[in-house]
Amino acid sequence: MTDFLTVLLIAVGLSADAFAVSISNSMTKPNLNKIQFVAYPICFGLFQGLMPLLGYFIGSAFSGFVEKVDHWIALVLLAFIGGKMIFESITDINKKRKSADAIDVPTDNEGDTKKRFSVGEMLLQGIATSIDAFVVGITLALTVNMNIFISVSIITFTTFILSLLGMYLGKKVGKYLSDYSGIVGGIILVGIGLKIFIEHIIAI
Repeated sequence: MTDFLTVLLIAVGLSADAFAVSISNSMTKPNLNKIQFVAYPICFGLFQGLMPLLGYFIGSAFSGFVEKVDHWIALVLLAFIGGKMIFESITDINKKRKSADAIDVPTDNEGDTKKRFSVGEMLLQGIATSIDAFVVGITLALTVNMNIFISVSIITFTTFILSLLGMYLGKKVGKYLSDYSGIVGGIILVGIGLKIFIEHIIAI
């Protein structure tokens, strides 16, 4: 029972970044269909489960290297995605303002970049929010007396549930922020990247 609670707490901790990114995704992409809406939590859950599994079996050989670069990878990926989101949102706002006096102004612009679902972006987010879980897999091997596949299943399911909750929260919040949700969402992603980076720097 103690090992279960330990793994569950680890899972919640690992899921925090995925939860925040899910809020940003749902907030900035209000036109996601049901499959796309669930795809983010599934992706984050699978990555959070896969990374500890890899760390458990092969991490001892590469743990030192991963610890040196994981925070840099997370910072670069999330800063790139978040910065791109902010830039595109500001561009969209400016375009809408310029065309505000037009006779036919589309209310649901198909070209609105902040509303597009991107598999590539989703995978990059999955990597960025889960790469530190690679080292956690090594920790599980040393400190938790539980089958690794059960531990990974707990982490995967917990991340999925919290990410799904984040998607629902983001959808509610996005309604109130309207066009500015892209800017806020981008700031959230950049902030998460900085958070991961600073935490690792302080820990060194």
